[in-house]
Amino acid sequence: MIRVMAASAAALVCGCEAQEGRIAGQGERPVVAQTAPAQQLDIAFVDSDGAAFSEADKDYIRKVIAQSAQAVRRLLPDMPRNVMIDIEMVDRDLAVVGGGTGMAGAPGEVTFWVSSAYPGGVAAAADNGVRYTAFHEFHHLSRGWTVQGNSFRRGIDIAIINEGLADVFAETYSGRRSNSLDYPQEVRAWAAEILALPEDADYHHWMNEHPDGRMAIGYRTGRYVIHEAMQKSGKSILELGDVPVGEIWRLAGFDYDRPSALQSGAPE
Repeated sequence: MIRVMAASAAALVCGCEAQEGRIAGQGERPVVAQTAPAQQLDIAFVDSDGAAFSEADKDYIRKVIAQSAQAVRRLLPDMPRNVMIDIEMVDRDLAVVGGGTGMAGAPGEVTFWVSSAYPGGVAAAADNGVRYTAFHEFHHLSRGWTVQGNSFRRGIDIAIINEGLADVFAETYSGRRSNSLDYPQEVRAWAAEILALPEDADYHHWMNEHPDGRMAIGYRTGRYVIHEAMQKSGKSILELGDVPVGEIWRLAGFDYDRPSALQSGAPE
């Protein structure tokens, strides 16, 4: 979940087929004249001030996201049937994440950011960063790990498990990998640091950029903890997705005695 903001224009993808011939103004979504299909991706494209999506770019991105959603739904049946998706062009360099990144902003809602500066162009960014991110963010939707309407309590110890599950799931099934998430030899000490943090520890510092210069501590540590849990338990990434946060920590060889990671009333 890495963020930027903008506004909207529209296109609709249902299953794997794009529905054409609808007209919508800037910031509006199209009116669907026929009965909506059982599984629907409502995709809106947003140009940046310096660059615009071509029709070929849009077609290719629709295809990548529709294929990814179809694959994820087969693996994770709890993924929402209807998903609203904003695809926003940004002018900054996103090479570290394959030219594209995203955020599950609320249940059934995902925003993607695609770099206009990525080597190989928008299509290359879609085939790398967007494809990986689609698997990652759709995993979040399935699990209930979203910015708004989150099923989980606050805490970096919880965040890194949910992000680690999504990253290992994405690299296992998307055919893509994010080298920025490689973890160092001292990663187990990072995990111990995280377990000692208070519940209200600064999310940005531990997940994105720490004041001491370390980057993506939480994401990289989460990937490590998931790998350790898989190796020690023999469970697959799909099986591990059904395991409570605390039990994943314990499977990875850590002492963990905190309360349930879920919000009060959320099903285990």
